[in-house]
Amino acid sequence: MKEGTISESQETLEDPKTLKIFLFIKNQYPETVGIREALRATKMRSSNTVNRHLIRLEDAGLVTKLSSNRYVLSELGESTQSFNVSTTVKARLFKGTLVTNNVFKVSFLLVMAILTLVLIFFDPIAAAINGIIGLTAHGIISFIQYRKEKEKLDMYKNTSDKT
Repeated sequence: MKEGTISESQETLEDPKTLKIFLFIKNQYPETVGIREALRATKMRSSNTVNRHLIRLEDAGLVTKLSSNRYVLSELGESTQSFNVSTTVKARLFKGTLVTNNVFKVSFLLVMAILTLVLIFFDPIAAAINGIIGLTAHGIISFIQYRKEKEKLDMYKNTSDKT
């Protein structure tokens, strides 16, 4: 059994395919997992690819290879509860600087809040309407953003369902 460090395991799990296999094994625990089972569950094309990722998991100390050529979660793998997930971030070029879309959302909210505060003194009804529009728009934008991020994470979903 190889001993890995937490930083090694975090680095290993940054690879999406390795993470997918790890999640499958973690979900099957305490059962052992063979290469072909992991291949089917992760829908990868080659047993060599699965084997390579299993070796990476073993080297990081997250799984243990048994004499039967099957794999089981190690103590480190069992205790691992959080890890970094690779994802892309949409950004825009604004006056020569890359900024995320969240900057525009925060700017929108600030402008709506200031406008609502100013309108309170002149027309409370308009302020209320402005506040409702701002909160509704924020809710819609946040929901759309949540759905996009969820779609990215759903690629790991198939392996976390117990088979």
